[in-house]
Amino acid sequence: MTNSESLLVRRILKALNDHPRIKAIKIHGSVYMEIGTPDIVGCFNSQTFLFEVKTDDGKISNIQLKRLGEWSATGAIAYVIRSVDEAFDKLGIEVNDE
Repeated sequence: MTNSESLLVRRILKALNDHPRIKAIKIHGSVYMEIGTPDIVGCFNSQTFLFEVKTDDGKISNIQLKRLGEWSATGAIAYVIRSVDEAFDKLGIEVNDE
């Protein structure tokens, strides 16, 4: 993860956790984690969501796409996002809808 991607993850997490009906955390990769696990996992109104965060020029790997698909197949909201606004959009939240 690049420095700019890490900064974007922190901005997205802060914005998500500032919302009164959202809890989100950063998943840190390690030897004990499944390869391709999305960066952010959370819950909004009893709905699980997972986001793989990429900068505008960041590329998603095939294994990351596969993991998002696996989560999506379970009914979770699972997307690649590139901004705070996109995170809220994927959750169906208008930016001022708090």
